Amino acid sequence: MRALIIALVAYGIGMFPFYGWWVGRRINGKVIMHTGPLQDVVLWVVLEMTKGALAVLIGLVMGGWFGASVAALMVVVGRLYPVVPAFRSGGGTAVAAGALFVLSPMLIVVGILIYLVSLLLTRYLGISTLLTTVAVMILSV
Repeated sequence: MRALIIALVAYGIGMFPFYGWWVGRRINGKVIMHTGPLQDVVLWVVLEMTKGALAVLIGLVMGGWFGASVAALMVVVGRLYPVVPAFRSGGGTAVAAGALFVLSPMLIVVGILIYLVSLLLTRYLGISTLLTTVAVMILSV
């Protein structure tokens, strides 16, 4: 029962568009968060990572490491597949990074370094995200 409560709370945290409600821009009814000045993008990343970290901390307090793992999974699922279609606004990479920051801080530091190096070398956000995801998955094993 406790795992179900953790999962629902984490899903709700992941689903809620904090940034879109504060400073998000709307184009055709959808909140666009990856555009604008650098400080807006940094604020978006920090808020998304905070959502992931908050959900995992709640899971950790309520259910130990198992609860934290359930919360990490469900906060990303809530970010990617919200119940309210108007809340859909992009991927869950920053939320997953925030969750991973609580679960394994050293791994996320290595992931950030891999992301920055690959971004400098390739200049493509998508490729850098993919390389970082694969590298973090390999390093976590």
